Amino acid sequence: MKPINQTSSQRSMRLATRIYLPRTIGLAMGGICVAAGFLEAQRSDPWIWVALAVNALLWPHIAYFLAKRAAEPRRAERRNLIVDSVMGGFWVVAMQGSLLPSVLLISMLGMNNVAVGGLRFLGFGLGAQLAGAGSGLLLLGWRFQPEASLLVQVCCLPLLIIYPMLIGSVNFRLARKLSRQRNELRSLSETDVLSGLYNRRVFEQRIDLEFGTFKRHGIPIALAIGDIDHFKSINDRYGHGAGDALIRATGQILRSEKRGTDLAARIGGDEFAVLMPVTGSDEAAVLVRRLQDAFARAVACDERLAGTTISFGVAVPRPDMTSRAEWLDLADRALYREKSAKRSRPAQD
Repeated sequence: MKPINQTSSQRSMRLATRIYLPRTIGLAMGGICVAAGFLEAQRSDPWIWVALAVNALLWPHIAYFLAKRAAEPRRAERRNLIVDSVMGGFWVVAMQGSLLPSVLLISMLGMNNVAVGGLRFLGFGLGAQLAGAGSGLLLLGWRFQPEASLLVQVCCLPLLIIYPMLIGSVNFRLARKLSRQRNELRSLSETDVLSGLYNRRVFEQRIDLEFGTFKRHGIPIALAIGDIDHFKSINDRYGHGAGDALIRATGQILRSEKRGTDLAARIGGDEFAVLMPVTGSDEAAVLVRRLQDAFARAVACDERLAGTTISFGVAVPRPDMTSRAEWLDLADRALYREKSAKRSRPAQD
């Protein structure tokens, strides 16, 4: 994702950057179409050929420069698109309405305007095309010649075939980028930053779902609630940096040791939870012992933390329970007995 401290100007510049290459290629191919239309209409005035060359070859770079220098690049780029539409309408008249290239210009410009500003901006673009056409009528007059020779048809093929593919490619990349950003935002909203585990909100949603499934279908499920023993004394003695490192290590252990169907979450300062679907108390106890062994190995690498342990209370819901709060209370009481007795094996209900 882009840094959140980008300025508004930097963010809006992305539109001009995204349009730059399609405009450069599209206007060059469109210029070929219009040039063929000029030949068909027997346009020989040097100024109109120069104007076409400037519009087809220089204008994309001028437009990008103007947007880049503008205080509001997005607004500047929308103005540039209006200029594109004005010139498109002018070229339709200059070609005397040669049907194929005229339809191509109008449709491609309309596609650009819809992609940037929706139907409302399409209306502005169509108005700009009419203004350009009116200017062309005043300067050049009108002699309608809709027929298109084979030369004109061939010259229109690159714009007809390549430009929609180019626009599709740009939109595809944009859609993928937006999808990645949405996934990242969703991950941030669901993940505890320090431990890398799911946060309490996700845990509460999931435990509600699993408890409801248990009540309806009786499918076994186990819950393990755990916390790090003497965590406050570690913070007091070695500082919060050591405590944070221990939280991160615990998160890594839970992610690596849990099964694929399990959900591990950080639900408090040094408190963690593991939901284990389709699991009885005996299987849950085996997993918890594996987590405790992995935790002991991890902290042994740091002399400040060597000997630190983690306690778990395991509980499975009973059919007579009416809410997940009772299930959580059962696991909390099992954890309390585990910590009070200072046993390494978790208490079970």
